[in-house]
Amino acid sequence: MSISGPVANSIQPQSTVDGVKIQVDYSLNKIIGQGASSIIYEGNFGPFPAAVKRVKSEDFDIYENELKLWVEMKRTCQEENVHIVTLYFFYTRPSEAKEEPQYFFIMELAKSDLGKRIKDIKKYETEEGQEAHRKKMKGLIHDAAKGLKWIHDSGILHRDIKPENILIFERCGGIIREIAKLADFGVSRKLSGVSTGTNTCGKGTTDWMAPEPLKAIRDKKQFYSTKSIDIFSLGMTAHYAFSLGIHPFEDSLKYGAIKFLNIIDDTIRPAELGPPDYSTDHLLQWMMEKDGNFRPTIHQVLQHPFFWDSNKCLAFLVDVVRSVKVIEKNDHNLMKLREKIDQSYFERMELLKEETSWKQKMNTRLLNLLLQRKTKGKKEYSGESLMMLVELIRDKHMHSDEMQEELISDEFFGDGGSFSDEKYIGYFLNTFPDIITFLFCEMVNEQRNPTISFLRKKYFKEFGNMPLMSA
Repeated sequence: MSISGPVANSIQPQSTVDGVKIQVDYSLNKIIGQGASSIIYEGNFGPFPAAVKRVKSEDFDIYENELKLWVEMKRTCQEENVHIVTLYFFYTRPSEAKEEPQYFFIMELAKSDLGKRIKDIKKYETEEGQEAHRKKMKGLIHDAAKGLKWIHDSGILHRDIKPENILIFERCGGIIREIAKLADFGVSRKLSGVSTGTNTCGKGTTDWMAPEPLKAIRDKKQFYSTKSIDIFSLGMTAHYAFSLGIHPFEDSLKYGAIKFLNIIDDTIRPAELGPPDYSTDHLLQWMMEKDGNFRPTIHQVLQHPFFWDSNKCLAFLVDVVRSVKVIEKNDHNLMKLREKIDQSYFERMELLKEETSWKQKMNTRLLNLLLQRKTKGKKEYSGESLMMLVELIRDKHMHSDEMQEELISDEFFGDGGSFSDEKYIGYFLNTFPDIITFLFCEMVNEQRNPTISFLRKKYFKEFGNMPLMSA
């Protein structure tokens, strides 16, 4: 079966290129996806592999809605976003004889989707292989978040974020790597220009919806839909990805495995990944707050330390020391801030029933080597002070050229005989997996303190207050 139409950009089917028409082919036997309102076939757009989405004739309103949103995104955004699926072409086949009209979207063909990928990993991979894939999920969720930012910046709600709507592609740009893209805008909505939400009924897939639309469906009422509903759905999807297939609301003592009831009930919290994923849990629990007013924006999600690379983590620790280092003994404001941070971390460790001295968590031989100095005037680093640990990390990195040969060996911080920033900060991040997010939360909530204005401008200018790390 084939359909044909003029060569076009993604939103102007009437345009042509030298009068050439491109054939669109698809096979009824190659169904790669199916939803309530559409079927997706594997096909071709001229010489290019393509996904051909046929919207059911009775769902013309969904086709029309999605088409309007493609037009709107094209109009409002100056550049395409690599994390939104590319629409090659759309086409309406008029009704003929007894046949109803048919509606088509022709898009780039994905390698897989997040839901299918997770099922394949669980089915075919060894435990070691599963762990390797779990680490790759972070990049795919980061991609999806960047796609959602582009949509939200266009003033659009997605309203159906779930694993099956995050498509996976292979991208060649010098280095072959997988990237994720958001797809399916059939139930998406344009926000009004005078508010941050739109009055609507609940749309989407119930197991992946926020409490607000689910309550609207239950109560048969409209509700004020905001961008925060997408944040909740992305949070659930991210948890599902990092846990390799466990829904954060898949079980409770109250409702068992009835997910949508667990989501609606304000007393039921989403499951946590648990240690050592403190930073991951902090972000996801924030995204899955039952009250939409307390969820982060997509900009805050993307700036959360969970997505930082090792270089940014190291730079942050160095800047923290720079901002709160007490130079004069009478600097009472900074002294109080340091004491407050140390006390908060001490209390957190006690609640977690972990060692309160950071020295007890480190490799003894490594710690002794780090504390040795070639010069006079040995500095003391108290094991009971988190800020002293941060200073140690900063100081030793600053003087890495003075490190003993044993520390620069491959066993510790070396890579082929040279000091490696990545191995250095990697050791501390693995040993203290909560340190970056803990300090970030503390600093965000102290941002009115003028002494850390530099940190605010560089790391968290998008943030108001945010939840502290729970034990």
